[in-house]
This record gives sequence, structure tokens and C-alpha cells, in this order.
Amino acid sequence: MSDDEESFTIKNGSSYRCIATSELKIVDILSFLPPNTNYKTFLKCYGTKDDKSYFPYSWFSDSALLDYPKLPDFNDFYSELKQTNVLNEPGELQDHNRKLNSWIIDFAKAYKNNVQSEYDDLFDKLEALKEPNTARENYNQLLDIFESNEMENFADWIRFYNNLDSEPMVEAIEKMLEHYRTENIDLLKSAISIPGIARQVLFNTARKTGACFSLFDQANSDLFRTFNNNLVG
Repeated sequence: MSDDEESFTIKNGSSYRCIATSELKIVDILSFLPPNTNYKTFLKCYGTKDDKSYFPYSWFSDSALLDYPKLPDFNDFYSELKQTNVLNEPGELQDHNRKLNSWIIDFAKAYKNNVQSEYDDLFDKLEALKEPNTARENYNQLLDIFESNEMENFADWIRFYNNLDSEPMVEAIEKMLEHYRTENIDLLKSAISIPGIARQVLFNTARKTGACFSLFDQANSDLFRTFNNNLVG
């Protein structure tokens, strides 16, 4: 690569946004997505056929477990790092706990005021505050997948899981590329980040509408300095 005069790299902190040669260009897909977008959200955004699955990271601590003859148990999907079962939907438990804490505060107020009608109303609401069962539903889906695909051990599950880390992503990227083609933008060829795409959309729109962009002349240099000094971000 060092002998290729057309090669270059673009870094962003410790990560690479682009590595390019005269024959190959590698870009970071995260550079084209909003901040904090994860893989699952990316797939959901573009409506892929398959979704990201679940993996018992803390449980899988030894290669001998590849021969484990069934899907790991529900509690084996508990993550020591995240301090929760990975089968839970992101934010679901936090939202449940927030509502439960609010209920406890309201109950304490009702107890202090000793108002029977408030007690009755709160106990009606308590029924809706049962712990979410999405995690159990997700686990049952994993069991169905394990059995319907006639998997024999955990190694078979890893193959299935790894395929879901690649095939849906290819589908999502293809749909993303097609979306930008409608704006006459070749996403992975002509830019390396969202600002680059925004710039192309701006100038494409300007050409269609006949808009023009004027520069400040010397007579208005004070206006330029005013704008420049007040830029934030």
C-alpha cells in the first residue's frame, strides 16, 4: 500500500473512517449513521428480512461448550457486563423500573392521605406493572429456531448467530445505497461520512432549483468575521 500513490487513510481519533488504494476503498458504515446507532437499530431502520439474535456471552467461557447438546438455559443469557439478561429489549427494564418507582411514590402519598379511592386506583394500575415478559418470549423463539433447524449443539447455534451478523447487514446496506441513488448519490464512492452526504444533497438541490452561493467580498469582510466568530459546534 505504501507504494500506491493513490492510497490514503483517514482517521477519527483511534478509529479509521477510510482506508483506500487505487483498487480498493474501505469505509466505516457507522460514519453514515446517526450517533449511538447499534446493529439492531440499523437493521430495523431498513426493514431487513432477518434480525440480530442473542448470544450468552458470559456463559460461553470455554471452547468445550461448543459441544453443549442444547440451547443454553434462559438464565445463561445473563450478561455480567450489562448486568441484565440480554434477551430483554433495550430500555424495557429501565422503563418498567421507572414506572414502578413512580407507583411506589404515589402509593406512599395515598398511604399518608389515607384516601381509599386513591388506593383502589393504584392497585388497578399495579396489574399493568408486572415485570415485562419479552425476554421469555424471545427465549421461546430461540428454542423454536434451535429445534426447527435441527441443531445438535451450541456450535450449530454459533454458525446461525454469525450468519445473522453478516447477511442482514448486507441487505440493510444495499437498501441504504438504493435510497441514496434516488438522490443521485453513490454513497460509498463519493463520501466517507454523513456531512459529506449532506454537502452533496445541498449542491444537488441547488442545481435543481437554480440557487447560488455567494462569497463575501472585501467590502463585507466585517460581516464575514461576525458570522465566523459566532459559529458554534
